[in-house]
Amino acid sequence: MKIFFLFIALTSFTTSYAQNDHLEPADKPSDYSGISKDYYSGIFKLLESDLNDCPIARYTVLPSFSPEYILSVEKHEGKKFKIVYQSSSENYWYSKNRPGVRLNNASRPIDKAFVIKIKSLFEAVIRETKEIQSNPVRTDGVTSISVGA
Repeated sequence: MKIFFLFIALTSFTTSYAQNDHLEPADKPSDYSGISKDYYSGIFKLLESDLNDCPIARYTVLPSFSPEYILSVEKHEGKKFKIVYQSSSENYWYSKNRPGVRLNNASRPIDKAFVIKIKSLFEAVIRETKEIQSNPVRTDGVTSISVGA
């Protein structure tokens, strides 16, 4: 019987702090102040350089301890499409020389059928986005930001 109650107690504890199964809206970078504002304005300026101002879909990932990156699906040269991946050369937050952080990039053309599938996936994820629960406990993890669709 003690094992049963221990199992229930442990299960209750671990599930209350588990990750959510949905995205949560992120604050706008302009809403931050101080060092956070410097970080967000700098990393977005770096990652979004040379990208289209109106992406079909864009996903930015800001890991705690590894380089930040962005994946963007864009219209290119009329009716052509491309997928672009850009990452910082090192984690921007911990960089001792932020102006020296380089941008690594790669892009590939993609067909319209693939663009339609990506767009429908983004729309589905955005539909499932929910407001943050009133739980003040946060774990250190990866912040992801979606734009588009």
